Amino acid sequence: MAKVKIQGNASGTGILTVTAPNTSTDRTITLPDSTATIATTTEVALKAPIASPEFTGNVGIGVTPESWSSNVNALQVGDKGGIWTYDDNSNPEQFVISENVYNDATGTEKYIETDKASKFYQRNGEQKFFVAASGTADSAISWTTAMIINNDGIVTKPNQPVFDVGFSTSGTASQGTIVHNNTITDIGGNHSTSNGRFTAPVAGTYYFYTTFIKANTTSVGRRYIQVNGSKVANSRHLRLDSNSSYGDNGTLAITVTLSAGDYVTAYQEDTDSYGEGYDYFGGYLIG
Repeated sequence: MAKVKIQGNASGTGILTVTAPNTSTDRTITLPDSTATIATTTEVALKAPIASPEFTGNVGIGVTPESWSSNVNALQVGDKGGIWTYDDNSNPEQFVISENVYNDATGTEKYIETDKASKFYQRNGEQKFFVAASGTADSAISWTTAMIINNDGIVTKPNQPVFDVGFSTSGTASQGTIVHNNTITDIGGNHSTSNGRFTAPVAGTYYFYTTFIKANTTSVGRRYIQVNGSKVANSRHLRLDSNSSYGDNGTLAITVTLSAGDYVTAYQEDTDSYGEGYDYFGGYLIG
């Protein structure tokens, strides 16, 4: 191999530089303005870079990994953390980040410990978030899809509370809670057709609306929204005056912050009659 010589700068600055050797035997380290040989180097063969290590099997950090499926390459972090891929050679490979999950030898996803579980996976450019109620260690997990982001960037939340109700026939409405008996949409099953209540499944900000049509020309029509049996604090309401024509209609919309278990109803303040075929109540969680 070629020889290497480390030599001081000729200008006497004290800077050492690496230069090509001037003879096949000149292998000294010298300082500027000095004729003394400081040291003689030894020849060292340069080795090829060490290849990046490749692990076979699954790896645990701070834990002995579970007995994962042979279709899985897993990095298990601590007791319940997981970063892994699943490839059975028949479907697109999926990349997964999970908590309290392992995929066993049969390809079944199971709880590591007795607790809740969650996972986020990517496949085919789509991202999905799953959650599971608490289960027993080493038992199979039954997943609930919490959110999906497809390859077009569209977000869907299958369990987002949403409802829209009306009446199956026309009739009259007296003073009090409006009990709509025709369910158009009720994702999550949070509205009751027996008492007219929507019960908030989780705390958050909700959007509600109610609409009605005036069935006479002599009386005032008023509609508002109640929370836990009381008119909402901002006291908004929908009013159709006594001189309004038959068939006049309107919609009241409002946002309300609720705790889990709070219930919301549409309330009619007057005993006048209204056309129920055009009467609706609905809402959904917005944040």
